[in-house]
Amino acid sequence: MEETELEVDNPVGIWACRCDDPTESDCPIHTHPHGDAVFNTLTEDIIRVHYDGIDIWWVVTPSLFPLSRDPIYAYENLLADGIATANISSVLDIGCGTGFLGTSIAASNPNVEAVRFGDQLLMPVMISKLNQQRNNPDQSCYPALTDGFNAQIGWDHQPTKLADVCVCNPPYLPVADGEVKTEFSPGFVDSGLLEEVIRRGDDVADTVYLHISDLARSEAAEAAAEYNAELNVVGEKRTVPFRLTAALDSPTYVEHLLDCGLQERRADKYQYWHDLATYRIDYN
Repeated sequence: MEETELEVDNPVGIWACRCDDPTESDCPIHTHPHGDAVFNTLTEDIIRVHYDGIDIWWVVTPSLFPLSRDPIYAYENLLADGIATANISSVLDIGCGTGFLGTSIAASNPNVEAVRFGDQLLMPVMISKLNQQRNNPDQSCYPALTDGFNAQIGWDHQPTKLADVCVCNPPYLPVADGEVKTEFSPGFVDSGLLEEVIRRGDDVADTVYLHISDLARSEAAEAAAEYNAELNVVGEKRTVPFRLTAALDSPTYVEHLLDCGLQERRADKYQYWHDLATYRIDYN
């Protein structure tokens, strides 16, 4: 931001504003002289995040979830599982969002020659292609509008194995039984993609990774049992603040999340927490 700089010590997330937390009175963003400028930039503009040598861009739009700590944690866990030195030439990032996972893996592993991106919305596919081409211009990039693994537009040829490695950081908030009224995008409350990755992962890639919250652990476990798969944690499981505050506006949905494992810490600066983990799906 030219000469504007704001540093936050020991952040627990990629966005450290805590104004919406009733237990927190000292927001590290808005108590800073440049806080309003940073906030306006990160809510109205084209955004750039630099992480571990990778530049990720996105446009503020309802159809594109911004880069969060979820895929960053997933990438760190994949590094711990040896993704940077694995003998792989192709990567599939399904439900790609900003394309951070596919782009970062391709940048870290010199063996990678091509990356496929798939999402059901056009903006994530476009941004993922942009990020891949900016960071890894010598590699091939194949974006596609998809319904799960099925390309609707793009991927002219869909081989049985789409890639050596498939990675997915899908929507994972569990769907509650009955009608639960929420004010946030229904795209957040959906376990369909994570279940499809478990169901079809062995058909499309040699190695499959899934990064989800333990709030959806029961859906993942049921799918794994049905399709004879094992979910094995790689890297480090992390307990992080639950930051989708719009989901907390529905008391009935909060009760459902608490039943699913959402942790309440009334004395903490963040009231709700949950566990994130990256799983390698091993098929029997």
